[in-house]
Amino acid sequence: MKKTFLSLTLTIILFGFGFNSFAQENTSPLKHWMTAEELLRKDEIGKNFVPTDPPPGEITNVSEFMPMQGVLVRYPFGIPINLIAEMSQVATVTTIVNSTSQQTTVTNQYQNAGVNMDNTNFLIAPTNSYWTRDYGPWFVIDGNQEFGIVDFPYNRPRPDDNNIPPEVAEMLDINLWGMNLISTGGNYMTDGYGISASTDLIDEENPSLTAAQIAEFASDYLGVDPYYSLEDPLADYIKHIDCWGKYLDVDKVIIGQVPTSDPRYDDFEEAANFFANTTTSWGNKYEVFRVYTPGGYPATPYSNSLILNDHVFLPQTGSQWDDEAITAYEEAMPGYVIVPVMQSNSTPWENTDALHCRTKGIADLGMLQITHYPLLGDQDLEPTYEINATIIAHSEEALIADSVLVFYRINNSDWMAIEMSNNSGSEWTAEIPGGNNGSQIDYYIFAKDESDRRENHPYIGRPDPHTFWAGEAALTVTPDTTWINNTTELPATITVTNFSSEGISFEDIEYTSELGYEIITPSESLPFTLLPGESTTITYDLAITAIENSVYEFGEYKIITDNGDTPFVAAINQDIFIGVEKPILSNLSIFPNPAATQINISLAENENQTITLEIIDLSGKIIHTQTDTNNNIVWNIPQETVSGIYFCRISNGEEQIVEKIIIRK
Repeated sequence: MKKTFLSLTLTIILFGFGFNSFAQENTSPLKHWMTAEELLRKDEIGKNFVPTDPPPGEITNVSEFMPMQGVLVRYPFGIPINLIAEMSQVATVTTIVNSTSQQTTVTNQYQNAGVNMDNTNFLIAPTNSYWTRDYGPWFVIDGNQEFGIVDFPYNRPRPDDNNIPPEVAEMLDINLWGMNLISTGGNYMTDGYGISASTDLIDEENPSLTAAQIAEFASDYLGVDPYYSLEDPLADYIKHIDCWGKYLDVDKVIIGQVPTSDPRYDDFEEAANFFANTTTSWGNKYEVFRVYTPGGYPATPYSNSLILNDHVFLPQTGSQWDDEAITAYEEAMPGYVIVPVMQSNSTPWENTDALHCRTKGIADLGMLQITHYPLLGDQDLEPTYEINATIIAHSEEALIADSVLVFYRINNSDWMAIEMSNNSGSEWTAEIPGGNNGSQIDYYIFAKDESDRRENHPYIGRPDPHTFWAGEAALTVTPDTTWINNTTELPATITVTNFSSEGISFEDIEYTSELGYEIITPSESLPFTLLPGESTTITYDLAITAIENSVYEFGEYKIITDNGDTPFVAAINQDIFIGVEKPILSNLSIFPNPAATQINISLAENENQTITLEIIDLSGKIIHTQTDTNNNIVWNIPQETVSGIYFCRISNGEEQIVEKIIIRK
């Protein structure tokens, strides 16, 4: 289908509550929950849904904090008209109306309210309610770099609402994909890198599907893996995730917080702890921000905010906690414009169901998309650090080469810029200086194309850059991988070297594995101190009672240290692989390593042999298997493969070897 590229605008679908100054239809707007009459018609949900094949290739599910050209709302309104006026200064407001006469009515109201009419347009289509977040379109970018909408059976028997995604797809002239998974937008959030979350309402409303089948839908249609299904701390409310939490960025989430006296306190803390202990798409843990939400059941609506480009529209109620909510967002999202939005008498917030539920962002179809896996946390001390990014101008306008930059600073010094080089196609790279041991390095990527779009990574750029530390706690272990089988001589030995500028006290040693193998006390007496530049040899043993044929697992050998006053786990994990004994294949070479798009494996033997190759991720999952009758094996790395450390297992039926590989994209 033809792709239509619009200038940066805001599209809003407006529903429901009227204003005293307007003539209004539907004076009793539908709520989030089903009416008694709708409960009798639940069997209609998904009944006439038309599924399609999934989008082709690697899929990006567009997140709320990615570039938006508009926001979708509906008339009669469910939000204050002053909010529409504010949003029209940021993007294009698309208003759903049911007739040209309604369009005329809304146009007059907009003009009277100071709405930017250059940033408005209309979609004429019937609707049942103003909950545009719940039934509105989910945007994806497919493997052909084309935008499309993934439609789904809306979890309410509201046929006009259910038909809005196809109407929007037709208006924008983009692809429409049908995913036969009953859902609702208020119960879905995504990070744009392949992780999404809902409450377990997604399981309840699809009782004929297993959890694995639901995950398969998310993977096939949305490019999402993993897809988290979480218990809802609001329990018997509508079970929408945006009632109590939302992604603010790929590695940031905000979660409501209730008083300790609230019976739901433990459930809210469990939700916050889940994210705090979960790995993000960037490989770090989520930074969890809290917004205090006391008050009447279920809670006040601060998590039900709308991120629209560099603005955050935050619902307010006149509560004494409003100012604290603003402060929480300012802390979590430096550089963003936080816009408080007070409810009006004619458009009251429904406790947790506020302006997020009644607005739905429309992806910028010409967005300048920067995909980058940042350097974060402690990094080994290097003279330079390589920064890689995939940059795609969906406007189909050329990137301005000397305006593709990495801005960086070391230890809060002045910002410096270095141009990125185009490796090939959409791949760009640059090297920034490493500084001294322990240096704090901040950086962000900037790009500009000839459509005059300018984007940063992270989205807000300089006010909240990516940050890492060079050489902090720079402990290394050699070898970094040990292969143990049922005839390996134990105990095993590793060498630990302290590259940091401080002495480090080793307090304890532990070994963890899903199979429960237990480490035996190491030979080194504990505690002991390793001075800067010193190395020591540690001998350890494992309590292994039996190894079954083809068992392949790994655990982590960790030295628990005390660096000054702050205990921490040093970055010297020892990966231990356990399996049956196999003679090692000789003359093996893997190149390049690190790899970007392809792994080549060469076995220097005189005759061809049947070789099986397996690629295993850090969780132990086999992500790729192939068999070749050749001494030279090529693995073309799929685009969706995430950058990181993997293990390459190669076998000819009699011999096998395991090697660590690094994939950088």
